Amino acid sequence: METLTKLIRDVLLEQFPDAGIDRVFVASGLDSDGDNILRVTVGLSGKDLRGRERLVGATRHVMTKLAEAGNSDFPILSFVSTQEMGKIRRAAA
Repeated sequence: METLTKLIRDVLLEQFPDAGIDRVFVASGLDSDGDNILRVTVGLSGKDLRGRERLVGATRHVMTKLAEAGNSDFPILSFVSTQEMGKIRRAAA
């Protein structure tokens, strides 16, 4: 999972350098049809919201890089504050 996390983080930082991306957490799972998915939680820091509306296209960028790496899991991205991300990770542990 560490390799996927790095790949996804690198894609997001490359495509959205000014979005305030601080942390990325990835967990594998299954959707309601039993297909493989990646639950990607992206922690955003700072108060500057400029450029974050462009994150809507992030799934497309991540899917392209995953496919190039031979991974067909569908990424489901959630964006939260870095503070909220800490709470989510503690609850998942």
